[in-house]
Amino acid sequence: MPDNKLDLLKTAAGQEVSRTQFLYTGCQIALAVSLGMASFSCANESTPDGVQFSGTLTLSAAQKSSLDSNLFLNLEQGVIVIKDGSVYRAFSRLCPHESGQITARSWLSLECERHLGQVFNQNGAGNGFRTSVALKSYTVTDNAGTLTISG
Repeated sequence: MPDNKLDLLKTAAGQEVSRTQFLYTGCQIALAVSLGMASFSCANESTPDGVQFSGTLTLSAAQKSSLDSNLFLNLEQGVIVIKDGSVYRAFSRLCPHESGQITARSWLSLECERHLGQVFNQNGAGNGFRTSVALKSYTVTDNAGTLTISG
């Protein structure tokens, strides 16, 4: 029994509890609420930021020209196209970690907008910051200078 009556608190039911018990119980409740909110917050992050590409897409002459000069192209249809020497490659713009949108900064650096340290190379391989899983790749067909992406 505590020496000081100030060390005791009464519950709504009139039961006496020590200050230590009261604080311990309060901390447990606060921890449970914060863990619940953190779980809810992480669950919301899985909502995709970009578009999932499917089907076929033929690049316009202007898009092909931009790709040939800049060596990369971010398409609204959910695809990144890069030119690596004479080889064209296409990748999904959805990060395999939490579906954040990928944006090409150069033909060598494809970056997740949700986790700026997560970068993918010209082969679509991740750097391991959040994931080392590769980006989904698509087939690129070059038919006399007309590029078609399928996936």
